[in-house]
Amino acid sequence: MKSCLLLLLLAAAPASAQVLQLDAGASTLYNASGATATLYTPNSTITAGVGYSNGHVILNASDTWLFRGATVTVGDKQFGFSFDGVGLGLAVKGLSFTKQTDSTTVTAFAGLTGAGIATPYITAVRAQNAGAGFFIVHKFHGAKLYSLEALDGGKYTAAQGITYQYGRTLGLAASGGVLNGTGFFNGAVSYKPAPAWNFSAAHESYLFPDRATGNNAGFSFTPAHFSLQGSWNESTYRGLTVVGETIGAGVRVGPVIAQSNVYHSGNKTFLTNNVTEKIQHLTFTQTETYSAQQSAWAFGGGYTSNRMSVSLNHSIIFLLNGEGFQQVTGISVSLRLHDTTLNASTVTTPFGKTLWTGYATDYVQIGDAVPGVTVRSHVGGRFIIAGVVRDASGAPVSGAAVEIGKDIAYTDAAGAFSVRARTAKPQALAVLPAVFAAPGAWVCVDAPASVAPGTPINIVVKRGS
Repeated sequence: MKSCLLLLLLAAAPASAQVLQLDAGASTLYNASGATATLYTPNSTITAGVGYSNGHVILNASDTWLFRGATVTVGDKQFGFSFDGVGLGLAVKGLSFTKQTDSTTVTAFAGLTGAGIATPYITAVRAQNAGAGFFIVHKFHGAKLYSLEALDGGKYTAAQGITYQYGRTLGLAASGGVLNGTGFFNGAVSYKPAPAWNFSAAHESYLFPDRATGNNAGFSFTPAHFSLQGSWNESTYRGLTVVGETIGAGVRVGPVIAQSNVYHSGNKTFLTNNVTEKIQHLTFTQTETYSAQQSAWAFGGGYTSNRMSVSLNHSIIFLLNGEGFQQVTGISVSLRLHDTTLNASTVTTPFGKTLWTGYATDYVQIGDAVPGVTVRSHVGGRFIIAGVVRDASGAPVSGAAVEIGKDIAYTDAAGAFSVRARTAKPQALAVLPAVFAAPGAWVCVDAPASVAPGTPINIVVKRGS
């Protein structure tokens, strides 16, 4: 499959292509498996893929380029419209464009819609209905206004929202309307009167896989080496309402953090005592749960290095399915082998189901886009220098070129990049808009002049004229 995707893209692309990204994986979380090849050229981004979901084989092909300042896509595209907890996934096989200014972003689409796969390794559409719509984001004096209008197979969506942040003290968000023919309302507020204090409250509507509502309120007090927190939760699911409360305290002494929490929901009350210790690359956790005069122990932890990270963690979450507070276990593994990354993880949904995901990403340098510029990718070294490139609205930029020392790295679909260095000393950093694989002209807005391994890098760029 990987060879077929590679040959298809190479046949469709000009010889000056720079970076080929290969992704493959499977997941019960997304209920899909598949593979995708993405080719970044100087003027466009070309994708081809094949997936399998719900008994159907789904093919993916698309071409994205810049036309008069707008990003245009012909073919398969997954739209993930979200704001303040409101999300609508639309899978479209057709035509779409996005136009962005410093204050406003407009996205419009039209074509065939249907069941879609949207995963880290495959995005594809099984066309079923005709659909069209638009999504607008407008920034106005510290606030962001959102408007989503769409028609998908006879189901109408009309959602409006606003988020507002007043310095570091007050945050407000609200959204409501009709989502795929079903009414909803979400709201949230956070208040931080002092650096050590934080108060929050929220109401959320869950529509998929089943309709449910959740309300919560909480506080935290975190001075230097001490913490105190508490929360109230309520869920309504299939006519059943469950209320839960928790309160806890913790202390940090050097590399050791000790935490105790009391949880109550329905007719259950239990106490958890957790101790976490971090020693260089290793993290150890020990958790004791005491309930109904019985004790249970759980052990976890993790290991992190430049090439590998693995973790096994236990946590308490408030489920919306009527079960209240429950202890869940999460596992994650990430392994870097030169230009290849392997990832696997588990997650427990708000409805209590534990699902898994596994996928791999590989990058292949296959040419130069600009005469006289040599693409270099250093694959040795113990130390990783990594970061993210975003545009002025905070959206990730794929295909951005970043030079670190003598190496050039390109960002993936999440805007992330990394190189390996042989030394822990700081390296010079430069953003190279002239050799971006992303289509169109770009300008660097903000980037550090030098970076060191282990220091997060955040780079901001925008489209130039």
